[in-house]
Amino acid sequence: MKRLFTIIFITVILCTFSSEQQVKDNSKKHCGGNKKQTLPTKHSNNVEISTTKTQTNNKHPTTTKTNNGNNVFLTTKTPTNNGKYVSPINTNMNEKITFSYQDNVLCPPNVNECYIRPLYTPQETGVENSNAGTIDQYLNKPMKGNFTFHAYKPSEKFTYGGACGLGVRYAMHAGVGGPLWGKNDGWVRSKLNDIPNHYIRDDKVCINKCVKIEYQNKILTIPIMDSTMNFDYNELDLSEEAFKWLEKNPFSGQRPATITFMNCPT
Repeated sequence: MKRLFTIIFITVILCTFSSEQQVKDNSKKHCGGNKKQTLPTKHSNNVEISTTKTQTNNKHPTTTKTNNGNNVFLTTKTPTNNGKYVSPINTNMNEKITFSYQDNVLCPPNVNECYIRPLYTPQETGVENSNAGTIDQYLNKPMKGNFTFHAYKPSEKFTYGGACGLGVRYAMHAGVGGPLWGKNDGWVRSKLNDIPNHYIRDDKVCINKCVKIEYQNKILTIPIMDSTMNFDYNELDLSEEAFKWLEKNPFSGQRPATITFMNCPT
């Protein structure tokens, strides 16, 4: 009897030890045992970040690509000045008189506010003042109006001529109505040397004047370079490129907008 009790006791001890050892082995198998874990680097929003590469271009948006191994996140930042695109200052007169330059001074498509500087400064044309014209009485007064566009053929896009004598090649510009022009159709010789005896219009509307157009969620400020004399003071005839930046549908007709005439910003 005593011998049977001893055998049973030893058997219980062995089973207990075997069960505890199995639990420890399973624990090591599932929890990694004493192996130190390496946690992934986390961003503040718990997105794993591995690499970031930025490509920069002075004329086009900067795209930052962040890759966490499985997902790619793209963020686009456009060259800005307080949230709007401003065309760069260019003092290279030999470049500015070319078709290739004037055709390509454009607003980026993915911004909501854009300012295109005048093609030439008054100092570059040599015509800095004029006594003719009526635009001064309309300056800095936001008004309700509308805009449309006139599609010039490529053969009609000269870098000279037009109502101001500065051409109609410059991709983004505005034409304004008869009430903003003086009665005297005077012309003066400029300092421009792209053609012999380059004359330009002696009128205030042609000297560093711009129009700001607020349409839906976009704001466009462009130089005045042309006219549509049968238009009223609050009607604009835009270049095709300017119109299409504001309104994607070229068949939408005249579009209502808030317009403000101003001296072109520096």
